[in-house]
Formats: sequence, C-alpha cells, structure tokens
Amino acid sequence: METEAPDAPRYRHDMTMFLTAHRALRRDLARMTRLAEAGRTGRLGWKTLKLFLDKIPGGKRAALFPLLDKKVSDSERAVLGHFDDGWERVSAKASAVDAALESGDGLAKAVRDLSDEAARTLDREEEHFLTLADRHLDEDEFLEVAGVYRGFIGPDIPVYLPWMLDGLDPEEAEAILGRVSEEARRSYEAEWRAAYERGK
Repeated sequence: METEAPDAPRYRHDMTMFLTAHRALRRDLARMTRLAEAGRTGRLGWKTLKLFLDKIPGGKRAALFPLLDKKVSDSERAVLGHFDDGWERVSAKASAVDAALESGDGLAKAVRDLSDEAARTLDREEEHFLTLADRHLDEDEFLEVAGVYRGFIGPDIPVYLPWMLDGLDPEEAEAILGRVSEEARRSYEAEWRAAYERGK
C-alpha cells in the first residue's frame, strides 16, 4: 500500500491544506496496518483516524459541492458522484474495522481493506475532484471554500492541526502554520501539540 501521495497534479489554487490532510490520512492508515498485522491492537490511533476519515471529506463536500454544482457540465457531474461513492465505500470499510475491534477477529484484514479503499479514493480525488474544483473556481470562491472548510473542522482544530503536522519536517510544518490564524498557531505551540503527543 502506498503511504505517500502520488505525484500531485499541478493546481492553480493553493491545495496545501487538503493535500497535507491526505498525507496524514495515508500516514495513519499505513501505521495502523503495520500495527494490526503485528497483532498490536492497544494504541492504533483509531479514534482520531476515524474522526478525520469522516471530517475531511465532509468538509470538502460542504465547502465545494454548493459552488461546483452550479458550474460543472453534465459530463463533469459524474466526478461529484464518484467523490461520494468513494467515501461511502471508505465509511463501510471503517465500519468493518469497528466490528473487528469489537469482536477481536479479522482486524488485520479489515484494516488492509480500509487502507486500500482509502488510498484509491484519495488518489482519484486528487486527480479528478480537486482538479475539477481548481478549474472551475476563482480566487474569491476558493477563499470562500477555505473558510467553510475551516468552519466544518471547527471544534476539532486542537486535534486536527497537530495531527496534520505530525511527522512533517520543520519547513513543511511552517508552511502549514503560516496558513492558520495567529491565535491557532499560539494555541498549537502552547497547548495543542503537547496534548496530541500525550494522547498518541
């Protein structure tokens, strides 16, 4: 299973936050797969991973669909359907992981299946869905998208930000911190990062 994003298409708009969140999902899915295959089920990080497997596509749906729905052609509209179909399959695989954790049986396979489905969905999204958004939305609309997405993440930002930055080198982390509010940055440095590390 791939743990890094494929070569990202070139976008006109700044997709850094979306792509970094995708990278964090791939990172945690790869880690959980390794732990499950080794029979180590105590600290899989599943609660946080499951939260963001739901929050990240939900945020993009809330932010992008209302704008794209007015702009895409009939032939392009299938891309919106594929976005939902892919994440619905991921959700079903996540439910299978929940069931395996509850029963204590078949966890490694359930996690592998989830990882494979999520990898395919993320690859398709980066190649098709984000490219569609990049083509149709102007700069002001993309600023609107960013605001709606931040609002959707909302109360989970104290976990989302350190989770997304986990494992990035200092230069990459700084690129993300430069895109958040000064208040969020101060809170990350003073509280959120340490709380996240304690909970890992």
